[in-house]
Amino acid sequence: MKESIAWIWFHELKGLTLSEKKQMLELYDSPAQIYNVAKEKVTDKNINFSLIHAEEIYEKNLQYNIKTLTLVGAKLAGFDTSNKHWPLVIYYVGKPPTSHSVALIGTRDLSAMGYYFVHEILDKLKSDNYSVYSGFASGVEKVAIDGALRNDISATAVLTHGLDRCYPRHKWRLMEQLAQQGTLISPYSVETEPNKYSFAVRNQLLTLMTRQTILVEASLTSNALSIARLAHEMGKPVYTIKGPHKSLRCSGNNELLKGKIAQPIDVRLKQETNLYFQHKIAQRLKIEPMRFDEIMATFSREFGDVTNLMLMLEHNRIVSLSSSGKWVYNGW
Repeated sequence: MKESIAWIWFHELKGLTLSEKKQMLELYDSPAQIYNVAKEKVTDKNINFSLIHAEEIYEKNLQYNIKTLTLVGAKLAGFDTSNKHWPLVIYYVGKPPTSHSVALIGTRDLSAMGYYFVHEILDKLKSDNYSVYSGFASGVEKVAIDGALRNDISATAVLTHGLDRCYPRHKWRLMEQLAQQGTLISPYSVETEPNKYSFAVRNQLLTLMTRQTILVEASLTSNALSIARLAHEMGKPVYTIKGPHKSLRCSGNNELLKGKIAQPIDVRLKQETNLYFQHKIAQRLKIEPMRFDEIMATFSREFGDVTNLMLMLEHNRIVSLSSSGKWVYNGW
């Protein structure tokens, strides 16, 4: 029996808890040995000793260039596998996963300020030679992965489904790019669709595989807060950016700092970017959204060509036109 098939069989085996499987690995050298011994001694009909399913997964892994990182392999790669939830097998496509890594997390509804903070953080991580791990959702996660790939930073996305499919489907180009330049990881075998439980499992694996977590931007209702709290419970450092007290966009950041779940990280915007956010028009829109004719009436005497100013601010993501027809501020 191939060792890879034995690991897949043991990982996918129903009827035994992960803890029980790990106890068996302490008694025997490998899943292959466990299979040979247990097949003769175990009479529990709920335990399936057929290798057909594992062999099918193995063959499809070959078809999709999916590799396996076993518990033993993860230890050799420098990962801390001592946590009881560390899986027996992790499926991946692309480059082998690296342990010198940081999880970048945050809201799907990313502001312009959050966007620029992601890129500032990526610059810091690149200088320290960190690998960037994230999920595959919109907002912070997509910008983090895309930015890492564009800046030659090792990028890894942890998924909620088998690596033979893409969810959401419109991100298949980014998934292909990651397969070629970075790494795609999943605790799930081929043909597995995402479900309401798989996101919690993904979040757990994301925190297990990374040394620290940085929450870039989140409101009080963001699911990213649960990832930050999970990392804190695991005893891993959590960092975030302190924002204005009254801003809802970064209220989750401030809540983590207040509860001492996260430590403040010193990240500053470039001077040019900060000047855009401090522009008088941007600061006026921060107070309340305005129609373009209202902006013209308020600022044309002071700035003259307001149209080009608005185009510049829009191009740099500082302001945007809402569905109500009013211009809004995209900062904190």
